[in-house]
Amino acid sequence: MIKSCRTAALVVILIALTAAYTLAASTSAAPSDTAIKASLDKAPKAVFPQTKYEFSPVFEGHEIKHDFVVENTGQAPLVIKSIRPD
Repeated sequence: MIKSCRTAALVVILIALTAAYTLAASTSAAPSDTAIKASLDKAPKAVFPQTKYEFSPVFEGHEIKHDFVVENTGQAPLVIKSIRPD
C-alpha cells in the first residue's frame, strides 16, 4: 500500500511537470531563455508537503486510507486529469 501511495504521488508530480513542459514548449517554435522562464513562472506548480506515509500494520482485508495534500503554488490552474495507483 505504501508503494501505491508513492506511485500516486509520483504520477501527480509527472503530470505537473508534463503540464509545465507543454506550456513552455507551446510558446513559440524556438523560445528564448527569457520566454521559457516567463512561461515557467506562470505555469502550475504542484507542491506536496508530505511525500510519503507509513501505514501501521493492519489485518488483511481491512481498508486503509490516507489523503495526500497537493498545493498549487504556480500562477496557472493545476489540472490533475488522472491518477493511477500501483
